[in-house]
Amino acid sequence: MGLLSLARVNELRGPTGAQLARRYGWGRQYEREQEIARTPRPPRRVLERATTAYRTGRLGIRALATLEGHDPTDLEIGLADAGITPRPESVRHADLARLLTRARATPEDA
Repeated sequence: MGLLSLARVNELRGPTGAQLARRYGWGRQYEREQEIARTPRPPRRVLERATTAYRTGRLGIRALATLEGHDPTDLEIGLADAGITPRPESVRHADLARLLTRARATPEDA
């Protein structure tokens, strides 16, 4: 609306969060928390599903480490310490002879 001059706006503007943190001795903590806030993190449910997929052998450690932003070796050690190791689901093998017999059977055989 142009009711305030730029000089008045600057006069009314208060100190920033960083300025206040430094003024009261929290500068280092403020910087650390800002760094944490800038770090991209996947949603918790995505990590949960990825960890489950790793546990069942459907996702490799490299993919999980990339998603979490960790070194694969360190993550694998950490997961193993927590009791999370890949255990592929058992695969049932089909009885090929039975399938062939069933495929060759005619409707009258049934």
